Amino acid sequence: MRLSPTAVGTFSGKLVDLLDPDPRQVDIAEALSKSCRFNGNINAFFSVAQYSVNVSTDVERATRDYEAAYAALLHDAHETYIGDIITPVRVAVDAEAVAAIERRLDVAIGSALGIDIAKHKSVGRSADVQNLYHEALRFGSDAVDPASRRWVPFSFRPDPHYAQPLDPAEAFTLFMSRYRYLRRRIFGEDVSAAFLRRVTETAS
Repeated sequence: MRLSPTAVGTFSGKLVDLLDPDPRQVDIAEALSKSCRFNGNINAFFSVAQYSVNVSTDVERATRDYEAAYAALLHDAHETYIGDIITPVRVAVDAEAVAAIERRLDVAIGSALGIDIAKHKSVGRSADVQNLYHEALRFGSDAVDPASRRWVPFSFRPDPHYAQPLDPAEAFTLFMSRYRYLRRRIFGEDVSAAFLRRVTETAS
Protein backbone atom coordinates (compact mmCIF):
# COMPACT_ATOMS: atom_id res chain seq x y z
CA MET A 1 0.00 0.00 0.00
CA ARG A 2 1.36 3.37 -1.00
CA LEU A 3 1.94 6.02 1.64
CA SER A 4 -0.56 8.87 1.49
CA PRO A 5 1.15 12.20 0.68
CA THR A 6 -0.84 13.74 3.55
CA ALA A 7 0.34 11.21 6.16
CA VAL A 8 2.62 12.31 9.01
CA GLY A 9 4.95 9.85 10.76
CA THR A 10 5.05 9.80 14.56
CA PHE A 11 7.76 9.08 17.12
CA SER A 12 6.57 5.49 17.60
CA GLY A 13 6.30 4.74 13.88
CA LYS A 14 2.59 5.33 13.41
CA LEU A 15 1.12 7.32 10.53
CA VAL A 16 -1.57 9.99 10.86
CA ASP A 17 -3.30 11.13 7.67
CA LEU A 18 -4.11 14.83 8.01
CA LEU A 19 -7.19 14.45 5.80
CA ASP A 20 -8.47 11.27 7.46
CA PRO A 21 -6.84 10.84 10.89
CA ASP A 22 -7.34 7.49 12.59
CA PRO A 23 -7.74 7.61 16.40
CA ARG A 24 -5.80 4.34 16.62
CA GLN A 25 -2.70 6.17 15.37
CA VAL A 26 -2.70 8.94 17.98
CA ASP A 27 0.75 9.52 19.52
CA ILE A 28 1.26 12.97 21.05
CA ALA A 29 3.27 13.45 24.26
CA GLU A 30 6.76 12.80 22.91
CA ALA A 31 6.41 15.32 20.08
CA LEU A 32 4.73 17.98 22.23
CA SER A 33 7.54 17.77 24.79
CA LYS A 34 10.08 18.42 22.02
CA SER A 35 8.13 21.16 20.21
CA CYS A 36 9.05 24.73 21.14
CA ARG A 37 6.52 27.50 21.52
CA PHE A 38 6.67 30.46 19.09
CA ASN A 39 8.33 28.18 16.53
CA GLY A 40 11.50 28.50 18.59
CA ASN A 41 11.70 32.29 18.23
CA ILE A 42 12.22 32.85 21.96
CA ASN A 43 15.24 33.12 24.26
CA ALA A 44 14.85 29.68 25.88
CA PHE A 45 13.31 26.34 25.00
CA PHE A 46 9.72 26.19 26.27
CA SER A 47 7.71 23.21 25.11
CA VAL A 48 4.15 22.97 23.93
CA ALA A 49 3.74 20.17 26.49
CA GLN A 50 4.68 22.43 29.42
CA TYR A 51 2.51 25.24 28.09
CA SER A 52 -0.43 22.81 27.75
CA VAL A 53 -0.02 21.73 31.38
CA ASN A 54 -0.02 25.39 32.46
CA VAL A 55 -3.24 26.11 30.55
CA SER A 56 -4.88 22.95 31.90
CA THR A 57 -3.90 23.80 35.48
CA ASP A 58 -5.28 27.34 35.13
CA VAL A 59 -8.56 26.02 33.72
CA GLU A 60 -8.96 23.60 36.62
CA ARG A 61 -8.18 26.33 39.12
CA ALA A 62 -10.73 28.69 37.55
CA THR A 63 -13.56 26.22 36.89
CA ARG A 64 -13.04 23.09 39.03
CA ASP A 65 -14.09 21.26 35.87
CA TYR A 66 -11.81 18.28 35.28
CA GLU A 67 -13.15 17.55 31.80
CA ALA A 68 -12.50 21.15 30.72
CA ALA A 69 -9.00 20.88 32.21
CA TYR A 70 -8.42 17.62 30.32
CA ALA A 71 -9.55 19.21 27.06
CA ALA A 72 -7.26 22.15 27.77
CA LEU A 73 -4.33 19.77 28.22
CA LEU A 74 -5.03 18.42 24.72
CA HIS A 75 -6.19 21.61 23.00
CA ASP A 76 -2.96 22.02 21.00
CA ALA A 77 -2.19 18.31 20.64
CA HIS A 78 -2.82 18.61 16.89
CA GLU A 79 0.52 20.46 16.78
CA THR A 80 2.11 17.02 17.06
CA TYR A 81 1.31 16.61 13.36
CA ILE A 82 1.20 20.13 11.87
CA GLY A 83 3.43 22.15 14.18
CA ASP A 84 2.64 25.52 15.71
CA ILE A 85 1.03 27.43 12.85
CA ILE A 86 1.43 30.98 14.10
CA THR A 87 -1.09 33.74 13.42
CA PRO A 88 0.93 35.49 10.66
CA VAL A 89 0.97 32.24 8.68
CA ARG A 90 -2.79 31.83 9.12
CA VAL A 91 -3.29 35.34 7.80
CA ALA A 92 -1.03 34.67 4.82
CA VAL A 93 -2.64 31.37 3.78
CA ASP A 94 -6.12 29.84 3.84
CA ALA A 95 -6.85 30.03 7.57
CA GLU A 96 -10.06 28.01 7.27
CA ALA A 97 -8.25 25.16 5.54
CA VAL A 98 -5.76 25.07 8.42
CA ALA A 99 -8.60 25.18 10.96
CA ALA A 100 -10.35 22.31 9.20
CA ILE A 101 -7.24 20.13 9.52
CA GLU A 102 -6.95 21.05 13.20
CA ARG A 103 -10.60 20.13 13.80
CA ARG A 104 -10.19 16.72 12.17
CA LEU A 105 -7.12 16.03 14.28
CA ASP A 106 -8.87 17.23 17.45
CA VAL A 107 -11.71 14.78 16.78
CA ALA A 108 -9.28 11.89 16.31
CA ILE A 109 -7.24 12.79 19.39
CA GLY A 110 -10.39 13.28 21.48
CA SER A 111 -11.80 9.97 20.30
CA ALA A 112 -8.58 8.20 21.21
CA LEU A 113 -8.27 9.77 24.65
CA GLY A 114 -11.91 10.06 25.68
CA ILE A 115 -12.76 13.77 25.52
CA ASP A 116 -14.62 16.16 23.20
CA ILE A 117 -11.93 18.82 22.81
CA ALA A 118 -14.07 21.21 20.77
CA LYS A 119 -16.88 21.18 23.32
CA HIS A 120 -14.63 22.72 25.97
CA LYS A 121 -12.49 24.96 23.77
CA SER A 122 -14.12 28.25 24.75
CA VAL A 123 -13.67 27.47 28.46
CA GLY A 124 -9.90 27.42 28.07
CA ARG A 125 -9.60 30.46 25.83
CA SER A 126 -8.83 32.95 28.60
CA ALA A 127 -6.17 30.72 30.16
CA ASP A 128 -4.69 30.14 26.70
CA VAL A 129 -4.36 33.88 26.02
CA GLN A 130 -3.04 34.70 29.50
CA ASN A 131 -0.32 32.06 29.18
CA LEU A 132 0.53 33.32 25.70
CA TYR A 133 1.12 36.82 27.09
CA HIS A 134 3.16 35.51 30.03
CA GLU A 135 5.34 33.47 27.68
CA ALA A 136 5.83 36.37 25.27
CA LEU A 137 7.16 38.60 28.04
CA ARG A 138 9.05 35.86 29.90
CA PHE A 139 10.85 34.55 26.83
CA GLY A 140 11.47 37.71 24.83
CA SER A 141 8.81 37.59 22.12
CA ASP A 142 7.64 41.01 23.32
CA ALA A 143 8.92 43.65 25.72
CA VAL A 144 8.28 43.63 29.46
CA ASP A 145 8.18 47.44 29.41
CA PRO A 146 4.62 48.37 28.33
CA ALA A 147 5.89 51.40 26.40
CA SER A 148 7.96 49.13 24.14
CA ARG A 149 5.41 46.36 23.51
CA ARG A 150 4.40 45.43 20.00
CA TRP A 151 1.39 43.17 20.56
CA VAL A 152 0.91 42.15 24.19
CA PRO A 153 -1.63 44.60 25.69
CA PHE A 154 -0.05 47.52 27.52
CA SER A 155 -2.25 46.80 30.54
CA PHE A 156 -1.06 43.19 30.94
CA ARG A 157 1.05 42.71 34.08
CA PRO A 158 3.42 39.73 33.85
CA ASP A 159 4.17 37.35 36.69
CA PRO A 160 7.91 37.69 37.41
CA HIS A 161 7.89 34.10 38.66
CA TYR A 162 6.21 32.58 35.61
CA ALA A 163 7.15 28.99 34.78
CA GLN A 164 10.76 27.84 34.76
CA PRO A 165 11.34 26.15 31.39
CA LEU A 166 11.84 22.39 31.45
CA ASP A 167 13.89 20.28 29.08
CA PRO A 168 11.99 17.84 26.82
CA ALA A 169 12.37 14.84 29.16
CA GLU A 170 11.12 16.85 32.13
CA ALA A 171 8.26 18.30 30.05
CA PHE A 172 7.26 14.80 28.96
CA THR A 173 7.13 13.64 32.57
CA LEU A 174 5.12 16.70 33.61
CA PHE A 175 2.64 16.25 30.76
CA MET A 176 2.11 12.58 31.50
CA SER A 177 1.74 13.25 35.22
CA ARG A 178 -0.99 15.78 34.45
CA TYR A 179 -2.62 13.31 32.05
CA ARG A 180 -2.60 10.61 34.72
CA TYR A 181 -4.06 12.94 37.35
CA LEU A 182 -6.96 14.05 35.12
CA ARG A 183 -7.76 10.53 33.92
CA ARG A 184 -7.97 9.45 37.54
CA ARG A 185 -10.26 12.37 38.41
CA ILE A 186 -12.57 11.88 35.42
CA PHE A 187 -12.58 8.14 34.84
CA GLY A 188 -11.37 6.77 38.18
CA GLU A 189 -8.38 5.18 36.49
CA ASP A 190 -5.24 4.21 38.36
CA VAL A 191 -2.97 4.53 35.35
CA SER A 192 0.29 2.65 35.67
CA ALA A 193 3.62 4.19 34.73
CA ALA A 194 3.97 1.64 31.93
CA PHE A 195 0.62 2.65 30.49
CA LEU A 196 1.60 6.32 30.60
CA ARG A 197 4.32 5.62 28.07
CA ARG A 198 2.11 3.30 26.02
CA VAL A 199 -0.75 5.77 25.72
CA THR A 200 1.53 8.04 23.70
CA GLU A 201 2.07 5.23 21.23
CA THR A 202 -1.38 3.75 20.80
CA ALA A 203 -5.02 4.61 21.28
CA SER A 204 -5.94 1.14 22.40
